[in-house]
Amino acid sequence: MNNNRLKYYQICLLIIPLLIINSCREEIIPPDNHAGNINQPVQSTSGNSYTFIINADRISNSITDHFSIFSVKSRLFFSLNSYVSGAVQISVFNDQNDLFFQETLNQNITGVSVDFEGKIPNSIVLAFYNFTGKLKVQLTKLD
Repeated sequence: MNNNRLKYYQICLLIIPLLIINSCREEIIPPDNHAGNINQPVQSTSGNSYTFIINADRISNSITDHFSIFSVKSRLFFSLNSYVSGAVQISVFNDQNDLFFQETLNQNITGVSVDFEGKIPNSIVLAFYNFTGKLKVQLTKLD
């Protein structure tokens, strides 16, 4: 009987720590995964491209970004996933502050590409209206 109790205690000593460790485990988000950053946009600009990504939760804000993609041929790509509510308006301007592209998104879109020829994009305005969803916008130089 003493041996049985000893085995019981040994098993308990193994199982209890495993249960505690497993129940306290937090999900760790890798550094390049922006899925966990709520309402914190990730923006990057290089000489050939601009990228904007946001995982938004009921955000109402306007963000203006300027970039230096000096090209008469460029491509705008945007996608909207996990859409829940609201809208986001994408507006692209040239260096004279003339609007030459505008689109309002209020539903899931797997990906849309729009090519600009003869127009040099200088800035983008992203206007969020109580928006919840995952937005990705990219502008890429083509020539």
